[in-house]
Amino acid sequence: LITSVLILLLSNVLAGLLNPLVASSRSDNSIRAGWEPWAPYQYMEHRNDRSRLTGLDIELLREVFEKELELELDLPEIAWNEHLRQLELGERDVAAGASLVTERKKYAYFSKPYRHSEIVIYMNRRGHDLSRFKSTKSFVRELREGSSRIEIVPGYYYGEELQSFIDDESNKARIVTAEDVEINLRNLLDGSV
Repeated sequence: LITSVLILLLSNVLAGLLNPLVASSRSDNSIRAGWEPWAPYQYMEHRNDRSRLTGLDIELLREVFEKELELELDLPEIAWNEHLRQLELGERDVAAGASLVTERKKYAYFSKPYRHSEIVIYMNRRGHDLSRFKSTKSFVRELREGSSRIEIVPGYYYGEELQSFIDDESNKARIVTAEDVEINLRNLLDGSV
């Protein structure tokens, strides 16, 4: 289990916009954010033949930017890795639900934490003795010594130990990527990973 602090990533552009002197010179009254399927934080709720984007992160973004700052919030569905890339390029202003990672400090500011969560590893029970994994360290050791594959969402941070395995070029053939967590779980359930 890896505990993660989730925060808002604010691009350098947004930090400038929140400065009253810079904001008064900008004609665009919008904040460019985004979302990906990640219930209960960011998801599309379907009721009575209607769909509504909601979740903890989405409602927080609406409260801060639409209600408090009276800005228009642009929220397209976007893959996390692409969201981070656009944030770095100044094409997006904010990302919710981010973990504080040193690499991201190069292009973004971080808010104070607004929630804590744990990163967990899901495995298919078939053919696996899950009791032998007492920690992330033992799981990563097993990955290094075995031939199992793991599926990740590009751009997600998985904690120092697992991230080092993911970032190691010699392990690339054993890493499968999916656009979001929902796809990861479907692939696990159908046995494709």
